[in-house]
Amino acid sequence: MERASYKLVEKQLNSGDTILLLTDGLPEQMNSHMVIFDYSRVLKYFDEIAENTPNEIINCLVQKADEWVDGQKQSDDITFVVIRVL
Repeated sequence: MERASYKLVEKQLNSGDTILLLTDGLPEQMNSHMVIFDYSRVLKYFDEIAENTPNEIINCLVQKADEWVDGQKQSDDITFVVIRVL
């Protein structure tokens, strides 16, 4: 990780903003066709539900993950932290 490159981004947070932190478990989850869920799909769903409560957001993303794998064994941990700025 010492040589990993990354981009530093600074954002102004405002009251009502919602932040989603997650591990790579959901975006890298594969369905039965060996297609990954992908970060673009996470972003799409998050955009649709970002105004919901943190618990509702997590529950919705867990449901989407379950639907995606359609009964297959989960291959990695899936962890979410949702923060609502007051």
